[in-house]
Amino acid sequence: MCAKATSESAFGEWAREESTKIMSIRFAQRDAVKNDLKQDRRVYLDRLVASQRDRDERWARKLHKSPFAVDLVAEDQRIAEENRVREIVEKRRAKSAAVRSREAHSRIFKRATVESDELDQLRKEKRQLLTNEKQLKALRDVERSNARTLQILQARQQKQQELRKMRQMRMGAEDDENESPRRTM
Repeated sequence: MCAKATSESAFGEWAREESTKIMSIRFAQRDAVKNDLKQDRRVYLDRLVASQRDRDERWARKLHKSPFAVDLVAEDQRIAEENRVREIVEKRRAKSAAVRSREAHSRIFKRATVESDELDQLRKEKRQLLTNEKQLKALRDVERSNARTLQILQARQQKQQELRKMRQMRMGAEDDENESPRRTM
């Protein structure tokens, strides 16, 4: 058993040595792969930085005379100031227009009230004229009626006078007839 134990222990030792060798080889391989990956990453990042730098330089040359190279903040502030000034001017103009409009409205209103008073006066005068016309028509109708009545009265009086004349003539003729036989007698 001793020999067996010695051989097992020698085999275990050999297995440990082999395992250690394999592990150290694997660690070395892993370290080499890591170093390769790190190197590749470094190269990639360097190329990326160089590419970015080249791109920036190329765009800087292309955009050297671009209007977008202007200070946009200062441009925006200038535009904002111009807009503010324009708004102030427009507000003043609108305010003066509103004042003029109000004044024109008040003038029109005053003129309308004055014209309204004049219209009221003219309406009163028209009513008075219509009333006067009605009275004149009534007076004319009364005068016509009176004239007609006067004509009728005059016609009656004339008839009565004619009748009186005729009676007188008859009576005169009768008197003459009554007197004529007396003369002959």
